[in-house]
Amino acid sequence: MNLTCMDAPPEVDELAAAGLQTIASTAIAPPRIAGSPVSFECRTLHLIETGPAQLVVIGEVLVAHVQDDFILDAQRHHVDPLAMQLIARMHGSGWYARSTDLFQMTRPTYAEWLARADGGAR
Repeated sequence: MNLTCMDAPPEVDELAAAGLQTIASTAIAPPRIAGSPVSFECRTLHLIETGPAQLVVIGEVLVAHVQDDFILDAQRHHVDPLAMQLIARMHGSGWYARSTDLFQMTRPTYAEWLARADGGAR
């Protein structure tokens, strides 16, 4: 992943440089990475320039491909993010985080918030 984001000139194929095999996409022209456990086929909706050589890409996912062993419930489209051992891009150049320290918070209801705010007076 890191090698494919190098600042190579346009004629350099970063996938080939990284030794990655590709497979045909189903809805878009560019291929996807064959060994990737999850891949998305997207179309670009907006490009927002945020700085020199920096873009934010807003896209629409047309097709999602997920390996079967990461599916928890196919009917509900639930996947197992813990099994994927995901990493996330963070702030600044080169900073990443692992998703191994997860926790859940229950979403409060408005009624619960009102009860606490009023000290239970309602």
